[in-house]
Amino acid sequence: MIILNAAYALLDGSGKSIIMGKEDLLRAYHLAPEATVIARHMDTINHAGQSRKDLNDFIRKAGMDRRRVLVPLDGEIYHF
Repeated sequence: MIILNAAYALLDGSGKSIIMGKEDLLRAYHLAPEATVIARHMDTINHAGQSRKDLNDFIRKAGMDRRRVLVPLDGEIYHF
């Protein structure tokens, strides 16, 4: 199980990411092929560089297995 803060938050004006983003999610997905990856923290902070929609679109286009990559809604609970 891998849980990532994946909002791709950017440091003001620098263009530098201070929180993981979609490319980091893809890297974790490939580096741990047996793991379920949960991407969280989108749509919750004002400096987020990507939304749930952005991330879900990326996951679909990258052909990632949706059984292994989860993007929970606010308040959504998973049981494993």
